[in-house]
Formats: sequence, C-alpha cells, structure tokens
Amino acid sequence: MRKSVVYITITVLLFVCGCIVPVLTTPTRNEKKIPAEYNLALDENSMVVVLVQNPVWANAPVSLTSQLTTELNKNLTDKIGLKPEQIISYEKVQTYMATMQGASQLSPVGLGRAVGADLVLFAEVHEFELGKTIETDYYKGRLEGRAALFDVVSEQKLWPDSETGKTLRITFDVEKGDYDQAVDRLARSFAHCITRYLYDCTVAKFKIYEDRSGTGWKNWQD
Repeated sequence: MRKSVVYITITVLLFVCGCIVPVLTTPTRNEKKIPAEYNLALDENSMVVVLVQNPVWANAPVSLTSQLTTELNKNLTDKIGLKPEQIISYEKVQTYMATMQGASQLSPVGLGRAVGADLVLFAEVHEFELGKTIETDYYKGRLEGRAALFDVVSEQKLWPDSETGKTLRITFDVEKGDYDQAVDRLARSFAHCITRYLYDCTVAKFKIYEDRSGTGWKNWQD
C-alpha cells in the first residue's frame, strides 16, 4: 500500500549580530497536515467508482444510498482533487444494476470491473437510527458502518490495513429542522470520515464533532 508523508517546515530569518539566523515556527492547525493513509490524489489516471451497500436490516432510508454516493463523489473532486471525468456516475451504476441479470450478486470489485472502474471506494451501512425527541423539533441520529478502497485489477484492498475495513461511527445529539436535513448531516459526516484518510487533510478539518470512530473522539477540538 502506498503511503505519503508530508512534512512542512516554515523558516523565519532573523538578523542577530549581523548574521541571519533561521528560526523554526510551529505550523498552525490550518497549516499542519495529517498524512494520508492512502493518497488517492496520486491515482490521477484511474477511474473511480463509489459503491454504497445499504442493506434492509440496517433500517436506513433507501435515499441514504444516493446521498452517501453524492457526498463521497463530491469529496473525491472537491477535497482530494480528482477530475470529474475520473468519477463513474451513480446513474451509470444504477443503470447497470437495473439492466444486467445477476448484477446484484457481484462483489464490489466485480461490479466495479463491470462499469469500467480501476478503483472501488466501497461503503457499507451497518446501523442507522434517527428519531425526534419528544415534543420538540430536534432529532438525534446515529450512523455506523465501514469503508474500504479496492484495486479492481489485482482485487486487493488498498486501504485500510484492517481486514474488516475502516470502522465508522457518526452521531449527533440534536439537529433542528426536518428529517431530510438530519439524514443529510449524517451522510456528509460519514463521507468526510472516509475521505479524510485518502488525502493530506489539515488538522483543523480532520476531526469533526459528529465523529465517534475509534479512541480519542472526545478530544475532537484538539
């Protein structure tokens, strides 16, 4: 698996006793970057498809599949920097699923190969909960699942190192508005917590309030 590490050092030159003396300054949260676990931006010639599995037993709305796909595709271009023409559309995947016999039985890698992808970014929904608190307009939500990146040719998992994929837990205590807005918030947060590992993300943007994945999530502002 290819990993990229970027070290950023800012040097300030000061005149001391007629000499130029370099002084190292500490990067800010907006400057310091967390190296990608897999730098997807380096695959500039690869076709990428996002595949979201949203099983019935997860109790999530059917619309979450398209919402997650849309958010992930948006992050691939806006945050990672892939070109729009590298992204295989959700519509193409849906057309293939609707017209080709046996398409639903394909693995993520098999489906990716069928639609012409080199890489498959796969996300699977495991648990979904969203409810309105009693006599208020506020929602509490939870979305759990996993994600992984696969190479279609080798059929190997490129990211993460874990055999089961990257585990994701997204929750929020209150969201004022309607049901669809609350689902959007879960989808945006879930997508961010996947794609943040696939580019050199700044410290300031890496952690978000909704993230409950892994240890140390309580210190999300650190």
